[in-house]
Amino acid sequence: MIAEEHQGKGYGRRAMELLIEHVKMRPMAEELTLSYVPGEGSPEGFYRGLGFEPTGEENDGEVMMSLRLKRD
Repeated sequence: MIAEEHQGKGYGRRAMELLIEHVKMRPMAEELTLSYVPGEGSPEGFYRGLGFEPTGEENDGEVMMSLRLKRD
């Protein structure tokens, strides 16, 4: 999480890009999943911008999203 006063500066995006690249290098990695709480100010658009897509599932009220790491 990025503190509110530091949001919009690219720190979160860069951190996520580095994480995604790191996980892609893992030999068995096929998918990266996350969840978020829907509502005003949710990070849905941020995650979609990184390529995550909703799975259609929810867990304890949080929307699940996934990113395919390997293309068939």
